[in-house]
Amino acid sequence: MARLKMNMVTIWNNTVPINANEVIECAHSHGIRVIMGFHWGWGRKELSLTDANDMRRTREEVVRTYTEQYAPLDLDGIYFQTLTEHLRTEQEDRSTALLACDWVNHIASALFDLEPDLYIQFGLHAASIREHYTDLRTLDRRITIV
Repeated sequence: MARLKMNMVTIWNNTVPINANEVIECAHSHGIRVIMGFHWGWGRKELSLTDANDMRRTREEVVRTYTEQYAPLDLDGIYFQTLTEHLRTEQEDRSTALLACDWVNHIASALFDLEPDLYIQFGLHAASIREHYTDLRTLDRRITIV
């Protein structure tokens, strides 16, 4: 029986692992791409997808975190989750899907300004999207939904 090889691993932590460089080097030596992730508001109950100031502050935090902690690594991309881990499909008369795409596009645009070819994965909780899945078409096509 042939063994299947994994070609990508996503490592999601609150901070960069201490041995990140060794993990990346080992993975790359086996032909495995490494995606590392951190939150873009995930789990922070004080933030709201409807608040422009929260989006601005989160964008600043993400850019700072990426620039200081992740950009120096030999990564193949980044992964993140944002504020979709709930059951509300609408907020202030807009779908959570549309609001999340607005956040993700706004924040990712700053990263694309730094690295135009950056591979970005967006972890999405489907329970907050449901019938509004068509609103996800507004997501920047360079971003992969996971």
